[in-house]
Amino acid sequence: MNKIIVVFIFLGLISCATKVKDTQLYGKCKIPMYGCNQLKLNKNMTFEYFIFADVGGENLTNGTWKVHNRDTLILNSYAQPSKEEIEDEKVFSAFANPKYIVNQLIILKRNKIIFIPKNKNSKLFSLRKTELNQQKWK
Repeated sequence: MNKIIVVFIFLGLISCATKVKDTQLYGKCKIPMYGCNQLKLNKNMTFEYFIFADVGGENLTNGTWKVHNRDTLILNSYAQPSKEEIEDEKVFSAFANPKYIVNQLIILKRNKIIFIPKNKNSKLFSLRKTELNQQKWK
């Protein structure tokens, strides 16, 4: 009997490991759109991060994600910074208008994701899960 319980607990933990079984969109953009952040996690372990800033224009970053510790995902954009840019550290100053995403940690909660800051200059922020038809880029 104890072995059966252990097997069910193990299977339950494995099923919770990724939590992304279908494509999911996080972040809702208001109209008029002065600023907007959206993150789309695809079930094939790719992501699209869209940001629109009224003055700064829009940016779309694509990359891959992987699971870390059951409730944490690690995002990496396809484009990666050079060694000089990494040493400069301006690449990591904020997640506001990313040219690159390098080992960005996000916590995946039930209906939202929380971006974990890489340094003291960045602020923790979260995006709520929303319907896929609310996607603001093509």
